[in-house]
Amino acid sequence: MKKVLSLILTITILFTQILPISVLAADKNSGVNANDGVITISNPIEGKTYSLYKLFELESWNEEKGAYVYTISNSSKWYEFLNSYDGVTLTQRGASDTYIVTVSEGFNVSAFASNALNYAKTNKIDAVRSETAGTSALVFDNLNYGYYLVDSSAGSLCALNTTNSEIEINEKNSIPTIDKTVKENNSGIYGDSSKEAIGKVIDFRTIINVGEGAENYVLHDVMSSGLTFIDSTLVVKNETTSAELPTTSYTVEYGKSVKYEENSYTTTFTITFNNEFMSTMQDNIVVEYQAKLNENAVIYNSANTNDTWLEYGDNHVTLKDQTKVYTYTFDIVKTDSENIVLEGATFKLYDAKTDGNIVPLVDEGNGVYRVDYTIDVNNSATISAGKVTIKGLDGDVSYFLEEITAPNGYNKLTSRVEFSVADNSDVDAEINENTYVRGGLQIVNTTGSMIPSTGGIGTTLFITIGSIMVLSFGILLVARLRLAKEI
Repeated sequence: MKKVLSLILTITILFTQILPISVLAADKNSGVNANDGVITISNPIEGKTYSLYKLFELESWNEEKGAYVYTISNSSKWYEFLNSYDGVTLTQRGASDTYIVTVSEGFNVSAFASNALNYAKTNKIDAVRSETAGTSALVFDNLNYGYYLVDSSAGSLCALNTTNSEIEINEKNSIPTIDKTVKENNSGIYGDSSKEAIGKVIDFRTIINVGEGAENYVLHDVMSSGLTFIDSTLVVKNETTSAELPTTSYTVEYGKSVKYEENSYTTTFTITFNNEFMSTMQDNIVVEYQAKLNENAVIYNSANTNDTWLEYGDNHVTLKDQTKVYTYTFDIVKTDSENIVLEGATFKLYDAKTDGNIVPLVDEGNGVYRVDYTIDVNNSATISAGKVTIKGLDGDVSYFLEEITAPNGYNKLTSRVEFSVADNSDVDAEINENTYVRGGLQIVNTTGSMIPSTGGIGTTLFITIGSIMVLSFGILLVARLRLAKEI
């Protein structure tokens, strides 16, 4: 009797833990197994499929005495599962192939329901009945009395037993959602996109809004080639408490081949959540990680994308979200005051008007320089103009060019020149036959007029004329002295 009562209590707890249900008034106080049981699912999710799995039979009952007898045959597809499940006892009835089913006190019914459903799918046990929900209540009638699991393709899981008549389930499961965001380094705000420089580390976050009765949750993440995943930064945690989830609640695979909408991908990572754990999860799940914008990054107007999609439920329904990371390019042209392109000037790039830090650059050749914060600033390339292109710039900050050497014969700039990519679509410089036309950043050098030096023709002529004049005055003076003497 104690075992029977324990089973009844277990089933009652199962109802309250897995899915709120109400039992309709029974029209019998006692009886034996029959085929007029009814399970009604109120408020089902339209278009989702609900399936019933029968684990064992209700042979007979007496409500007044609280006596229920559940049995299973050793030929049942569920026999091995129940016979080996901790907390379930199968007692053979005499020499027959029928066994009485009882459970121990403190039995974890949530885990049992989840494990039973996994067993059914792994061992390809067919559902007794499956129906697709419409806009009204979903009714399963003419059921044999017994203990049933109910599964939903929406990812919901519930367990119940039919006794002598009808049971109604008020469907309260919900479809999950995902929200994927990326952190803007300059503002610290998470959003759908960010503007970053090459070499910068970027924070990503995916929030899974867990639906009640969550089942078969698998999260896939795919990055474009311009992003490098930092696997040591992956954290899976509870949104409400910020506590990391136990590692037994999920598994992580890297570089897995998957398909999404008929396209094949190699995932950055795939997280498969444990159904037993998810059946008890009451809070949202947060997945956080970092990636670095690398030298393969595409330049605006294209984006470096990070896609995430969540599979859930029996039919592997998917939800997708995406973030975009942008990086920018800018042309710099060195000219004289007549817009003629000058060669021979060199520059360093800084992040401040005065002092500040050198922005590290890699010389890719052919006048192209790449910002790259992964290198040591002491190894940063020096910009050599003419016309150059700097790529991998952050779109939300200002940069400052300092002239190190000027072209021969030209004055070096006395201060740094500021430029910014933000809100500037005219980043490409146009050159026509070595003459600057428009676009990008024009930096003008000037030169002064030549100052005459000693030893020129003007001086020689002055000296010659002066000498002649001195000689003439000398001759005239001598002639006058002789004349005066004679007189």
